[in-house]
Amino acid sequence: MSSLSKKYKNAFLSFCLPAYWLLAALCNDVRAQESIVTQEPKPTAKENTQPVFNWLIEKHNDWSHGFGNMVSSIDGFFAGKDTEAQTNDSYLRLRFGVRWIEGDGLSDDSDLKLRIDLPTTKNRWKLFIENQLDELETLRSSNREDVIDPETEDDGFYGGISRERTTENWQFRPELGVKLSAPLDPFTRFRAKRPFELPGLWSGRFQQSIYYFHQDGFGTKGELLFERPWGEQYFWQIKSEGKWEDETNNMGLAQVFTLQQSLTENAAVNYELGILGNTKPSTQTSSYYINMRYRQRLYEDWLFFDVVPGVTWPRTTDFEPVYSITSRIEILFSD
Repeated sequence: MSSLSKKYKNAFLSFCLPAYWLLAALCNDVRAQESIVTQEPKPTAKENTQPVFNWLIEKHNDWSHGFGNMVSSIDGFFAGKDTEAQTNDSYLRLRFGVRWIEGDGLSDDSDLKLRIDLPTTKNRWKLFIENQLDELETLRSSNREDVIDPETEDDGFYGGISRERTTENWQFRPELGVKLSAPLDPFTRFRAKRPFELPGLWSGRFQQSIYYFHQDGFGTKGELLFERPWGEQYFWQIKSEGKWEDETNNMGLAQVFTLQQSLTENAAVNYELGILGNTKPSTQTSSYYINMRYRQRLYEDWLFFDVVPGVTWPRTTDFEPVYSITSRIEILFSD
């Protein structure tokens, strides 16, 4: 194992620690994120007298309100009726991060994810606009907590129409859409999801996506998830995932084991062990990894801080360990 570079360590610490302690000092209300800490009460905002942080709160509220108004206006235009009582799942997520990887040094892994959901259009069809389509993201990027910048085949925006149908056991969602930048790339997706109960405290979920992009051809992505609570502080997840693409005739494989721990109402930790593989040129493991993600809510439901140290054993280094650490600030805008 090669020694850690003092230069990179100092640069990383100079970025992470002051940013974290500054934000922590400015925040009075800290809570854990819902995806890690389950069944949390709704947070209560508290008055903060710090001018810098008050400015950030004011800007966040203004932008969130404007974003919500913009989505409602578009929705009302296409629906032709009042949309105030409808649920809207639109959001904008900004993540500002830096990642240190042994041998590569520091890199910027900031990203933006947008989803505009217009649920009240006529005939039960929904309009949607989004980037970072799940079908175009690699299994490595979608499963690893320490990878910020999604590894996708395309970073464009996509829009289209979808329609959800729910039966006793299944939820179906067919979609038709097009890439909203040159070159235009029409696509269609069909998603199916089914939850199911298991003996004891275990529950499960199966979901499958079949898609076609005019430029890249057919593909499919499937996931099987098992989960259960363990006492009052822990939650187990076991996920198996596969993704096949016609263009490469290759299937990516992922097996991930996750233990979620609630530390307090303010913070939580994920412990993760993953195995990634593929079937081309032959079925083989491409890497093993472990990481620990510490996540703290800095203010209400929209400002978070993450630190994710990890170790990877990739085939490209003959499974020699490669160490990394990721730090990021996350801001959510919704209305």
